[in-house]
Amino acid sequence: MKVQLPRVGLQTALLCLFLPVVAGTGLTVSAVMASRMEAMAIRGAEKEIKAKLDAVTERWMRIRGPSKAFQYFLRLDERLQTTPILPSRAEVKTIKELGKITKDFQIKTLAAVLTNGDVYQVFTPRNIKSSFSQKIPNETRIVIQKWTPNSPTTIVAAFDKDGVELSRWSEAKPQHWSTTPPANWPSILKSKRFIGKMVANETGWNVRVGSMATLSKTFESGNTFQVGLNLEETQNILASLIESEDTKLLLSDLQGRLILSSGASTKDKTGTPINQAKDKIIRDLDPILKSHANKLGTQQDNTKLQNVNLAGQKWFIEISEIDSVLDGRKALLTMVLPRDTVLAPAMASVRQAQFITLLLVIAVIPVTWLVSRSVTQQLQALAKEASKIRNFNFERTNPIPSNIREIEDLGGTVWAMSNTIQSFLKTSNALASELDFETLLELILKNSISSSGANGVILTIFSAKKEGEPKTISYPDGFVPPSHAKQLKLDLDSRKQTKQGSMALVFDQKPTTNQIAFCQALASSASVALENASLLQSQKNIFDSLIRLVAGAIDAKSPYTGGHCSRVPELTQWLAEAACDCQEPAFSDFSMTENDREVLRLASWLHDCGKIITPEYVVDKSTKLETIHNRIHEIRMRFELIKSQAEANHWKQYWGTSHTDKSRQKLDQLKRELDNEFAFIAACNMGGEMMSDEDVERVQQIGQRTWVRTLDDRLGVSSAERERMSHEPAQALPCDEPLLSDQSSQKIDRTEQPNTEANDPHDFNLKTPDLLQNNGEIYNLTIRRGTLNNEERYIINLHIVETIRILESLQLPDHLSTVPAIAGAHHERMDGKGYPKGLKCDEMPPQARMMAIADVFEALTASDRPYKSAKPLSVVMKIMVSMVNQHHLDGDLFRLFVEKGIHHRYANRYLTQEQRDEVDDNMILASIAL
Repeated sequence: MKVQLPRVGLQTALLCLFLPVVAGTGLTVSAVMASRMEAMAIRGAEKEIKAKLDAVTERWMRIRGPSKAFQYFLRLDERLQTTPILPSRAEVKTIKELGKITKDFQIKTLAAVLTNGDVYQVFTPRNIKSSFSQKIPNETRIVIQKWTPNSPTTIVAAFDKDGVELSRWSEAKPQHWSTTPPANWPSILKSKRFIGKMVANETGWNVRVGSMATLSKTFESGNTFQVGLNLEETQNILASLIESEDTKLLLSDLQGRLILSSGASTKDKTGTPINQAKDKIIRDLDPILKSHANKLGTQQDNTKLQNVNLAGQKWFIEISEIDSVLDGRKALLTMVLPRDTVLAPAMASVRQAQFITLLLVIAVIPVTWLVSRSVTQQLQALAKEASKIRNFNFERTNPIPSNIREIEDLGGTVWAMSNTIQSFLKTSNALASELDFETLLELILKNSISSSGANGVILTIFSAKKEGEPKTISYPDGFVPPSHAKQLKLDLDSRKQTKQGSMALVFDQKPTTNQIAFCQALASSASVALENASLLQSQKNIFDSLIRLVAGAIDAKSPYTGGHCSRVPELTQWLAEAACDCQEPAFSDFSMTENDREVLRLASWLHDCGKIITPEYVVDKSTKLETIHNRIHEIRMRFELIKSQAEANHWKQYWGTSHTDKSRQKLDQLKRELDNEFAFIAACNMGGEMMSDEDVERVQQIGQRTWVRTLDDRLGVSSAERERMSHEPAQALPCDEPLLSDQSSQKIDRTEQPNTEANDPHDFNLKTPDLLQNNGEIYNLTIRRGTLNNEERYIINLHIVETIRILESLQLPDHLSTVPAIAGAHHERMDGKGYPKGLKCDEMPPQARMMAIADVFEALTASDRPYKSAKPLSVVMKIMVSMVNQHHLDGDLFRLFVEKGIHHRYANRYLTQEQRDEVDDNMILASIAL
């Protein structure tokens, strides 16, 4: 099962992406910075500690430096063997040397123990802690005190820098000197045991100068010299190097004893074992220092901070090896710093960086939001453009500008794609919608140029007939490709892969891949359009041929109506074009497209297609008694028979006897009456505008004459006729037959044909006669107007119903769907009294009203009708005016018919010279009722 991932907006996605990236980057930078700052802080601390330890080492080396002073003591030893310094006098040279020694080597006190027991001590005034009984002069450079064995006092003398004695006095002997002084000086005692060697006592105490370190050396003369250095000064140096209260600095020997220590909680005296120190942190250093002492002589970094845990806290320690006072021995100088103190600046910088990162993240939120919003809006605009393309909405817009190259490129691509698809669809739609073949060729040429960017195009169309020559057209007209031009030739193949033609597009430069692909697609669309147009044109030609065939068959069916179906379309088309061009209010809204013209042409050509089922003898019935043949001949023979029978009866009556003139006259009178009656019947048979009641009555009277029938009239007839004759009893022969009759056998019942009207969905207003056909002689001779009886007129009128049925049965395309309505309404009247539906003027299409005028005008002017003689144009126009005024025809259209001179145009083309008489158009127009 595919997991549906949550969908978020790009703006939110970018924000969710950039914030972690920025925050992560900031945190990473902070972490790296913290690591770097910590390393820098440690390196800085290492450098600083090294500088401080170097200062301590330098000061400590000064403690060891007085060992060089013993070179001066060697000369002093020789001098003291001959000349004592005190009490009698002091040599200036000796005093200067002692001052120089104490200054150069920062000696706090200097002592000399001579073999005779005399003890000399040399002090510098600044190192004296306890005061003498007398004030030391300000210019004093050194103070020399001499102690003699068994003497209760000591002699003190002060000298300036030039060795001049400033003052001299006696002092009481110190209490702790109650015994021999060297006994309290371990280093001197040791030096007497190791003559010539320097002995160190790294801790000591003097009442005048306090805690100090001593160095002693006994020369071959037995004289011993000792120098003392102030440890408190070194202690102060250590304290000055401590920057925080938590920092500790200590100097220890390799046996784990404190020499010096400094720090807030460091209160231990010199010589205290480290593991017994009061400060727990210093106690915890003991194993570390012992481990370091054990590694002396190995290669180890003496300037690298070590990260250790002391008393449950993290500390940095720095252990430096320095030379001890004794030659060849070492001491350890250790600095202990709190890790937090060392890293405090770095952590402050890290916190500052983290704060800046936080501010940066906060600042990035609106910036990212705005930037992502801008990008999102551009992408949303691109999405809308893409959605338009998906919905085939190609509203032309400019490319979406963007500072982001990819988005701008994508926008340009979408815009170009929209234009390409729009151009292709526009071209394809234009090609697909164009039905005219010649117009389609021109459209293909123009769109090929405009869509592909070519300079010209040459189109070759092959003839459908193999023997036909190809048709070549170019655009622009007369275009000839330059010699340097690049041509792209494309075949125009049909669906059956038959070659319909070819298209050559001419470019200045070699066409790109995109242009080639577009032109190939365009050629495919053009091929389909050409094939469709060709097929459609073929179908139209076939359909048009069938239409003309049907119309020609209808016209050819009757030699008297030939040309009617071809002339009515022409008249209708003339009137329709006149209505399109007319600017009068009655026609201001009327217009016709090419499709409308095709509909009108088809409807007018097929307006009488229903006549194809109308019996020919009805269509061509020129006399009242005409059916398949003119039955006047039967009646004439009956008249002849009556005359013959009358004469035969006459001679039969007067045979063998003389007949009188009177009887002869009577016979002649009868013949003349019969001749006149036949002439009257013959005249009635021709039909006319109106038949009077007297004429009808006379026909009926004439019909009452009889003639003798001696033959059986039921022999040689069809079964249907015999069935009709069975409704009357057969007469015994010979029998009298009426001259004119309406016999049952002459009446054909409608039940003999299926009732097609029963399931008819149309609302036709034609009243169906009871009889299908009535051939009664009196019935037909007494027709009041024309030659058609009611049944025959129904048959004639039924042709329009059959026209509608035939046209509706055709599978006409949608654009021809109005053909049945137009063709089937040309016998309607403006007042609704027409047929077959009784439509009124506003219910009829304008084209049907035009066709009604054309149909009437053509029928009235026709000179080939058997039932009427040709009428001149003036008479026809008067008849049509009366039909307009009787609301039979459309008055506005007939007025336009006259104003545009369509009747004259038709007369000049189709009417005989005798029919083209003078017509007063103004009078005709004035006669039209408003």
